[in-house]
Amino acid sequence: MGFAHGPGGEPFGNFGTMMPVGHTAIYLDRVCADGPLKLRMCEAGEAQGVAIARYHQIGDIDWVASPIMQFLYATDRPEDIPAYATADSVWEMRQRYRRRYMLAIVPDGTEKEKATNEWWETVGVAYNRKVWGYQIATSREQDEQFVATMNSRPNKHLYHLKKTNCADFAAEMVNLYFPGAVHNDRIGDFGLMTPKEVARCVQAYAKEHPFSDYRVLEIPQVPGSLRRSRPVRGGAEAGLKTKRYLFTLAVIQPEVPIGLTVLYLWHGRWKIGEGAELAGPENFMSPVEQAVGTK
Repeated sequence: MGFAHGPGGEPFGNFGTMMPVGHTAIYLDRVCADGPLKLRMCEAGEAQGVAIARYHQIGDIDWVASPIMQFLYATDRPEDIPAYATADSVWEMRQRYRRRYMLAIVPDGTEKEKATNEWWETVGVAYNRKVWGYQIATSREQDEQFVATMNSRPNKHLYHLKKTNCADFAAEMVNLYFPGAVHNDRIGDFGLMTPKEVARCVQAYAKEHPFSDYRVLEIPQVPGSLRRSRPVRGGAEAGLKTKRYLFTLAVIQPEVPIGLTVLYLWHGRWKIGEGAELAGPENFMSPVEQAVGTK
């Protein structure tokens, strides 16, 4: 069974403080990474799938494909996931991933350069974010068509905050499978596509199609010294609940918070993560690895 949308991650870091809408990617459990820039169908017994996401700044690249265990935990083996993650230990795990998967894109000595400094967001996201997966079934035929479509397109930088952000990419990918399933919220998000809106639309599609094998997964942020991530918010919700914005607007333009409140109450109260099942690395291992782990 393949999944059309997920994971969606909580915001973190300085940009997450300024724009607390989070991040989104596509997870497919029948599709594997053929290097970071191409896709292929998984072979029998391989670990379950790939995460594909658009990034703001990794050279001239639009999207990167990461093996799902590497994407979440920066390792292929659950036993290598630290019980308590530190900045140094996670950086070393990411460096190993870079040398193994992304050396041609981010050579040694360039890993902190501005032109490619988002490469590390392609790996080990569960050390920085809590992650949710909104999942619905796809067919093998749909997955094969998706792989062919993505591999035939130029993988060139397209990121733009308002028009082609990570959530726009996820929405486009879901709509390749299920045309019209995802659309932006012109009221609650001011027309901006957000990770929360992608998840909400996937849920709405699942409710309209009861045989879609819908479920929601919550992947906890790994305990550690890295800053804890924050709640995912939509457009009006971010303006209303982000203190730095709300306080300033209340002083200089008090009518704006009133408008944000109206928009939030009208369109923005949907809560991400409700009804989620807790998930961990065992959910993303290959069937062979799962069988060995249960012995």
